[in-house]
Amino acid sequence: MKPVTQSIIQQLIEILTVKAVYVIPFIEESEKQLFLVIKKDADSINNKLISVNEIFQEHPQWVYRIYEENYAVEQLKEGNVFFLQGLLIKYLKYGTLKTECKDWNFKEALQKTETLFKKEYTKALDFQQGANFYIEKENYPQAAFMLHQAIELSFRTVELITMGKEKICHGITYHQKYIQNFVPELEQLFSKENEQETQLLNLLDTAYRNVRYDRDYKISLKSIKLLQNKLNKMLKIVENEFEKRYAYCKEHVESVSTKKETLSDKITANPRIKYKVQEFFNRKLYKLEPGSEKLYYKAEFKINGIADLLYDIAGIMKVCIVALEYADSSYGRLIPQPHINVQTALEHILQLLPFEEVETLEEIINNYNIESDYEKQKKETAKEA
Repeated sequence: MKPVTQSIIQQLIEILTVKAVYVIPFIEESEKQLFLVIKKDADSINNKLISVNEIFQEHPQWVYRIYEENYAVEQLKEGNVFFLQGLLIKYLKYGTLKTECKDWNFKEALQKTETLFKKEYTKALDFQQGANFYIEKENYPQAAFMLHQAIELSFRTVELITMGKEKICHGITYHQKYIQNFVPELEQLFSKENEQETQLLNLLDTAYRNVRYDRDYKISLKSIKLLQNKLNKMLKIVENEFEKRYAYCKEHVESVSTKKETLSDKITANPRIKYKVQEFFNRKLYKLEPGSEKLYYKAEFKINGIADLLYDIAGIMKVCIVALEYADSSYGRLIPQPHINVQTALEHILQLLPFEEVETLEEIINNYNIESDYEKQKKETAKEA
């Protein structure tokens, strides 16, 4: 982990009740990175955002989003492509999320992703069709209202897939500001420097208020055509943003699946591998009762499964990293700051822990129904009886 990244995470931990931090590269070729901070659900952050903003003002090359754990897990399960990409284990830099998130089937979530996007995106397309209907009827005020709704819903859709959450707001100006760090070209959908476009944006926002409440509102066909062009541009950007993220996540899921299938083929072709896994199972794992789905690691204390062993190790190491922040004693001239050396070593070890490998091993054990010698003996005894 880079020193600056480590420093930012440490500052966030001191301000918020952090459950996990993911550092995600932007899909576009950019130096910017996103800090996805998952906080404890009950932790209120309204009075802490000033402090968080100050951290990132010192590092303008990075942006951040903060979400409650329940919201992040729920959005992942619904197929929100932002969380599907953001919560990949390879981006995890601190902490862990709920067990159901770690064990979530990303392939299944990916299947829901297109459905969720189409559901949100179709709302904008429906209002676009409504605008076309009123243009044909030469009812330009009502057409302007429909165009406003189409553009607003387009913003909310792209916000959901690029930022994780939509902004509940009717003012297009606020949407442009909200998304500026994530899709910069949308900040300039209506350029602030162009007086004509500023007037056009004012006409659009006024249409939502005035037409909706039957107030006097007039707009020319020329302005309507310009707004149609803006909407068409917006829709293309929204589609492009989704397709990039969907393709990225699909490629990741397929590469993981291919890796697992290849491993499974090798095991099938080579019984020796299965024998070695069986041997490992007998030496290191056991079940409290025959037929139980829970595996326990043979140690001086009980841990629920191989993966939990690693997560426990990781948790202990993270506590050490935080504790060492306050170490101020010196071990001599050759090691003037021992806590830094230990902290660096622990961070290296943390990155080397084979989470994915062990999860694959657990899947092998489950797929091949590997049992302990004790379980086999119990079954044989039962048959004889």
